[in-house]
Amino acid sequence: MAGLFIVVDGPDGAGKTTVLRLLYESLSQKAPVCLTAEPTRSPLGLEIRRILRSGTAKERQALTDLFIEDRAAHIREEILPCLRTGGIVLCDRYKYSTVVYQQLQGEPRALLVERSRDFLAPDIAFILTLPDAGALLQRIRGRGGARECFETREALEKIIRYYDEMKDCFPSENIVFCRAGRPARNIAVEMLKKIDKTR
Repeated sequence: MAGLFIVVDGPDGAGKTTVLRLLYESLSQKAPVCLTAEPTRSPLGLEIRRILRSGTAKERQALTDLFIEDRAAHIREEILPCLRTGGIVLCDRYKYSTVVYQQLQGEPRALLVERSRDFLAPDIAFILTLPDAGALLQRIRGRGGARECFETREALEKIIRYYDEMKDCFPSENIVFCRAGRPARNIAVEMLKKIDKTR
């Protein structure tokens, strides 16, 4: 197994972190794995994270441009170099998050999709789904830490709906929905079986 670009995306509270760790542990036994995330840990990515936690409304309106710039550098400087050496890229969030979360800031979906369309498509993108916004909010509150501006019940209900529409946004891409709320190991096993089929 080599040269694979895998994305795990979905709403906050759906359990991405644990699933990604399990995928990393398994995939690392077969090939070098680059575990990465968006926003990145670059200065630009850190600024995005600051705005998400405590930015003004005006700053949040400019997030789309920052996400696009951060992603372009991410692909150029980290994702493509890993893929070119035959490694596996395992990415926590990608362009799907931008399409979802920036709709909450009032950006038109069609424009967001158009600005994201030409970015490198993953070999497979998993979207964790959990239809109960209340359950997501409970999970978010349970983990503690700084809250982001999108972590309210009303926002999460919209986020769930926007993620459900993702195949309509990118019909030619290999997007797989996986039901969250189950043991993370079961979800990871299900994902690994689908990853094996992409080779």
